Amino acid sequence: NCDSTGKSLTQFEKDTSRELMIADFVGVKVNMPEKSEFTISKLDAERNGEVPYLAMYQAENIIKIYTTVVNNLELISLVVIKEKATVQSESDEFSQKEVEQYRVLSLKIHEDKSATEYIYSERIFDDKGDEVSEIFPKIQGKYFNTIPFKIAYANDTFKAPIEDLVATNLNYYVMNASYTHGVFMAGFPTLYATGIDTEKEVPKAIGPNTIWVSESGDAEFGILESTAGGADKGERY
Repeated sequence: NCDSTGKSLTQFEKDTSRELMIADFVGVKVNMPEKSEFTISKLDAERNGEVPYLAMYQAENIIKIYTTVVNNLELISLVVIKEKATVQSESDEFSQKEVEQYRVLSLKIHEDKSATEYIYSERIFDDKGDEVSEIFPKIQGKYFNTIPFKIAYANDTFKAPIEDLVATNLNYYVMNASYTHGVFMAGFPTLYATGIDTEKEVPKAIGPNTIWVSESGDAEFGILESTAGGADKGERY
């Protein structure tokens, strides 16, 4: 149970890899249960079920990522994540509703220290931008000095592996659509009439039991039909 939903680490890794096939990156964060005090022993935490777990965030839900250099080491300093949260309905105690919120992970300068020291802060904002809560997680009584969030990239080119397959399938679709349209145009001839009175003699219907007539001696009726000479090449393609 690596993600608090019962998934094994292997299954979590498969889900992450599957997401990387679609997007060029994915985020993974280490969470702790909200009720955890962050100061209890490892044994007590395991007994109470208050153990860390992993959470995966899709690329489209990661709004911002900033980095900063701390002690000559580039660290993630700000992450803004859009997520869904289930809350109790205010009007009905037996129903819940899903709301949109933003989770902001950041490194803040420790106000209690004379020297510059960054500590990890986690804030929740509602969909109106109002701050709902803020916590400063600790481990064994000490603040975190890094954000427990990592970005996994599909490759160094920042290109999703599935993009080439999508381009190939799109090309097949475009060629098939063009070929099908050509077959349609060639298979359904167009009737035409010239030299007629365009106000009185325009044909209103076509069909095997319909005859087109005109009082004009210059009137001519016929069928425009394509030979579709290139259709065979499109089919072979």
